[in-house]
Amino acid sequence: MSWNEMWAARRSRREVLKGAAVAAAAGTALSACANSSANSSSSASAPAAPTTAQNATTIVWAPWHNVSYDNTLVGLFQEAVQPFLEQNKTIRVQFSPNCCNGGNLVTAELAGNAPDLSTQYNTGTIIANNVALDLMPYIQEYNLNLSDYSAGRISHWQQGDGLYGLPSYTNVYGMIVNTTALNSMGVPLPSKQWTYQEAQQTFESATRTVNGKKVAGGAIACHHKSAYMPASFILAGFGAAYVDPANPAHCVADSADAVAAGNWVFGQLLQGTATDISSCYPKNLAANKTVIDGFGLCSMVQIAAEIKGFAWDFWPMPSFPKGAYTSAGPDSYVIAANTKHPKETFELLQWVVGGTSWQTWQMKTMLGAPVLNSLWSEYYTTLRTVAPPLATKDLEILGSLGEIHIREDFKYNDPAATTILKTFGNDIKSQKMAVPQAFQEMTGQINALETAQANAVAKPAAPKSTTAAKPATA
Repeated sequence: MSWNEMWAARRSRREVLKGAAVAAAAGTALSACANSSANSSSSASAPAAPTTAQNATTIVWAPWHNVSYDNTLVGLFQEAVQPFLEQNKTIRVQFSPNCCNGGNLVTAELAGNAPDLSTQYNTGTIIANNVALDLMPYIQEYNLNLSDYSAGRISHWQQGDGLYGLPSYTNVYGMIVNTTALNSMGVPLPSKQWTYQEAQQTFESATRTVNGKKVAGGAIACHHKSAYMPASFILAGFGAAYVDPANPAHCVADSADAVAAGNWVFGQLLQGTATDISSCYPKNLAANKTVIDGFGLCSMVQIAAEIKGFAWDFWPMPSFPKGAYTSAGPDSYVIAANTKHPKETFELLQWVVGGTSWQTWQMKTMLGAPVLNSLWSEYYTTLRTVAPPLATKDLEILGSLGEIHIREDFKYNDPAATTILKTFGNDIKSQKMAVPQAFQEMTGQINALETAQANAVAKPAAPKSTTAAKPATA
């Protein structure tokens, strides 16, 4: 079986996980995982292996909130966690798909069925509702070195002196370039230290007409959450933000720097020289619809297997006036605030995100990037060994795609604020409104919304009446 055949059917992280057994069986990943999954007859919520202790502590772990577990996947997880269980004979690990995010985690905790350890991304809701354990006391007790993680990933889960999440995986975004197409057009390849002006010039030069239709030459991250708005890392690159870091209830998208970022993004989108980076996988570039596209590290399997027929390579994000920034998912491991086993669960968490065993397994079975900065060189080696189509690419770029910036959440009513962003983004897209006016009006609406929500939260509940009810009259 060829490498491309092994990975051909992968379309999402869920499928990559389920397909990891195929790679293992073919000898390109952990052979032990294949043996475990092939022989596994456990149910989807089966423990990772019984211990010899009579009173073992069971930790319920949901590695990804959106994964539907089957026996093969559970078998892979069971095999991967064995080194931890060998070191901790009094602990059992039960993998469970019964996970939830944000408000659903709140509900699960109230019902008493939240997993001890789970992957979460809805930071604001989780911290505001006190459903995540503060990890800082355990980080200090176990001397976990936070400097080996991206500073942006850590700060996103900080609140005051507390830290409520540790990175679960790394999905950083960069650019991918069809070098064959640029060479055939006579367009110079951009430098690997390109600026946003150079990027814009390259996009314009690579824009062409096909069958009477204008085809954009490049792509821009224009999806702040679900809204058609510049990604927050682009605003950061211009020295701006959607949310005031000192006051997450306050929108500051009406600043001159934010408007400059909006004009740069929407100017190219409306002129047709750039399109939106629509997904983690650069499908427009793969289909020869654009020459330069964005990609996320979560699509490395699909990139290696499916982008073919022309020469291409990785590029970092272009640098903006305030530096080169990129986006990363906020996904992090969270320990439930009401867990009965906080210390044992943190020991598992530290082994997962602070050691090499689990992360090496993710590299080999899923081509997953590490969360520890010290493991990136090993990641490049793994990619070249496990995925031959990537062997000649500039993989070292992947560890320096830009300073990581995590999207911001509004404090009180982030979903409604995002809806406002979406409405004004669509107005700009349809040219009903210019960027300066749209950014000013949406900022005012979001601030009014957040103020109203803050007042509602602060308003004390009306006291219950102590007056006896009057008897009913005939």
